Amino acid sequence: MNEKQEQMWDLLCDLEAETVLNLLTDWHGLQLLDDGFYDHLINEGYIDEPEPEIEEEYDEEEFEDFCAKYTACKGCPFEVVYRGECEDLFAEKQREKVAEVEL
Repeated sequence: MNEKQEQMWDLLCDLEAETVLNLLTDWHGLQLLDDGFYDHLINEGYIDEPEPEIEEEYDEEEFEDFCAKYTACKGCPFEVVYRGECEDLFAEKQREKVAEVEL
C-alpha cells in the first residue's frame, strides 16, 4: 500500500463498521452490493446459501391422471374431505420428491 492507502486503511480500521459501510457505499454507490459480492459472502461463510426455489412441480393434467386411478377416492392414499385438499396434498408430495432428489 502506498502512504495514502495506509492512511485511509488506518482511519477505516478505527471507525465503527456501519460508518465504514456508509462511507464506502456513499462513494461507490450500492453497486458494491451486487450479486458477485453476495456470492462472495456465501463463499466466505457469512451468509448461508439460500434454499433453491421449488416451483410448482406438477400440472393439472398430472394430478388428474393420479386422481383418476381411484374411483370415488376409494384406495386413494390421501384421506381427505374435499378435492381441493387432495390437490394440496398431491402438490406437497411432489415438492418432497423434488427435495429428496436435490439432496
